[in-house]
Formats: sequence, structure tokens, C-alpha cells
Amino acid sequence: MDPKIISIVTPNYNHGHYLSELIESCLLQSYPHWELIIVDDASTDNSLDVAYSYARKHANIRVLENRENMGAIYSVNQGFKLSRGDYVVMRSADDIHLPGYFATAVDMLQKYPHAAFFCADIAYFREDPDVFQVETLGIGTETGYYAPDHLVDVLGITPIHGHTVMIRKRLLEALGYFQESHRWYNDWLPYMSWAFRKGVCYTPQPMMGCRLLSDSFGNKGATQQRVQEQVISSILQDIITYHKDILHLFVKSQALRFFGHTVKSVIEKNPVYQEFFAKKQLQNADLKENSTYLNAGIYGVIHKTLDKQRFWIQQQYTTYKNYKIWIYGAGMHTSILLRAWSDFSMPKLQGILLSEDSALKEVKGLQVCCVKNTAAHAVNLILISSKSYEQEILTLCKAKFPDAALLTFWDRTSTKLKTPISKHEASTD
Repeated sequence: MDPKIISIVTPNYNHGHYLSELIESCLLQSYPHWELIIVDDASTDNSLDVAYSYARKHANIRVLENRENMGAIYSVNQGFKLSRGDYVVMRSADDIHLPGYFATAVDMLQKYPHAAFFCADIAYFREDPDVFQVETLGIGTETGYYAPDHLVDVLGITPIHGHTVMIRKRLLEALGYFQESHRWYNDWLPYMSWAFRKGVCYTPQPMMGCRLLSDSFGNKGATQQRVQEQVISSILQDIITYHKDILHLFVKSQALRFFGHTVKSVIEKNPVYQEFFAKKQLQNADLKENSTYLNAGIYGVIHKTLDKQRFWIQQQYTTYKNYKIWIYGAGMHTSILLRAWSDFSMPKLQGILLSEDSALKEVKGLQVCCVKNTAAHAVNLILISSKSYEQEILTLCKAKFPDAALLTFWDRTSTKLKTPISKHEASTD
């Protein structure tokens, strides 16, 4: 039997300074049967020089050039159409494969031919791949196949980590590749729908390193509220049109809550969507207690980090009079952080800090304050959970509150705390 070929497709725009790390992570894989297709989207930096320097040395590396900037999704689709592999991977130019990814994924997909794709946990890092924060998908504790019914019960709002997916090319061909109207969420609907239809192969190990960049394709787009609503509306319309038979699974799983308050707003504005999607499923209701969500995704990272630092935090609060603890931001991460904070019976929170003035005055009983209007001495500890934006928030906080302690959850290089004390030390002080 001929070996299965993997096609890795990488859209690239001005990421020449990262390309070498991605390419080297392919070359270091133990599984040898792969090709890398770099689709350069009219870069103006040294991207083509880097790409062609590798392509000249390795016959399984190809470079395609867009004459003008066409966007990431167009570039990915062009690469997939020209790929030769049995299995395909979409890989950002600034990310890396971790050891064993190719071999593990191919082995699983051959062992379970009915599974739609392979996926895994993900390791987030800033600049140094050796300093990372693992975000687990939490599907199961063993490497193997997980059926649709199981996925509906356990995923909750945690999406399939698209960065880690290796999928059968024939599924993408039947789909017509990714929808450009879905923009930065282009892989969310196909991966979730295939998971709910066919099940997936999964390993509870990080198989891909994702670089935290605030100016990435997805992060830049998701901050544009009007465009964000258009993208989510397009996704909802496609669920109704092409996936009506499993629409109830999207509702039952609470998968749409991944899009935060925006999806609720989109549904409320459209009577057609209101007919199909139960609004009560999209409220900020309590998390499903029987879901592995409590140990996975965003909650899992926040829970694990708080567990490591809670005795230090509690000691500071009890040792120093009027110790003031703030949370930065008022988005989905904050809602989850508040849940974890409550689960650990942590000290009283002072309020929520925002970068700009806002009409929002209170969140879950906490006052909301703009950073520029908050005195430096009124802040002792800031909890910063914002994944890709933690670095920018840290810069602002360090300038405004130079003496405050800072706890980050994804950027592990930037937490500004003393060494955590143990439970035993905390109880004997």
C-alpha cells in the first residue's frame, strides 16, 4: 500500500521572519511523506527569499505566488486545490508543528477510517516555543476515536482547535473548501459539523504551537464589531441552510456560545434566526456541570493558573490592609474568570478595568472603571486573561500601575508575582 501523503498549506503575508521556524518544524517530523505549499499573498518583506531558499533544497516544498493580495482564505483554498495529499493541514506561517504530530495523526486516521479528522491540544507561546501554555480540548484522557454523541456532550463552548486539525482531503473537496464569508472563523463550522456527524480522532497532548499575536488575521478582524456580526450571521445562515439536520446538536452542545454576546445580538436582530436558535441556550448561563469544559479550553487554563497562585493571592489579601484586586477587560474571558474565582472562594474583587471610557458601569455586581481614571495606589493586583492581547495590556498596566502585581494566564513570560507559596506554608504563616 502506498504511504499516505500529508499536504500542509500555509498562507503567508509578510511573515518572512517566522517562516523558517514553521518549515524547520516540518523537516524535523519523523513521518517523511509530506509536502508543504507556501502561498505567498503578495508579501513586501523577505518572505519569498526565505520560502524559495528552502524550496530549492527540498523537493517537497512548493511556493505559489499571488500577484496581488487576495486574503488568507483565498490563498488557503488555492493551496488545497493544488495539493497532492490524502490528508491536509492548514497552518499559519507563524505557527509550528510539535514533534510527533504527522506520525500520530496519520496513524489515527488510518486506524479509524470513519473519523472525519485528527485533532489535539494546543500550546500557546509568545516568542520562545519552549515557554508555552497548554490549552486542552478535553475530549478525553486517551488517544483514540470519539463519537459524535460524546462530542456533543463534552465540548461545550470550547471549539475544535483548528490549528491542530489534519483532515481527509476528500471532505474538503466535497465541501468546496472554506467559505471566504466566514473570514477568521472559516474552519469553525466545517470542523464542528464534521465532528457532530462523523466523530474525530484526538490525542490529549499538544501537537501544535500557536504564536500569540494581537495583529493576527483573526484578532484584527474580530475587533470590528459590524464585520464580526456579518461573519456570525453568515455562519448561522449556513447552519440553517446546509446543516439543518444537526442544528439541534449545535444548540444542545452550546457550541454557539463560543461567539460570546455577539451571536445573541445577531439572533435578536433577525426573526429567521430566532425561529431556529433557542435564545436561552445563548445566555450567559451556568456552565454545564457534567461537561469536561470545566477542565478544558479557556476555563481549564484559568483554573489551572489560579490553582497555582491562589495561596499567594490569599496571603497578600489577608496580610495587607485594603488589598485591591482588579480584573482587566469585560469580555468572555472575564465571565469565565469570575466563575473560576468563585469556585476557589477567592478574595473580594475591587472591580473591572477597561482601556477606554465605556457606558458599561457594572458587570456581575462589580464596578467598571477606565484605566486612565483609576489612581495607581488603588490597584494592588491585576488579573489579565486576554490570550493574544495580554502583551499590549501589560504594557499599559506597567506604565499606569508600576507597583501592581500582574497575573497573566496565556503569556507565561509576563506574570509579575513572587514565587507561589505552598498550601503548607500558607497555613503556618
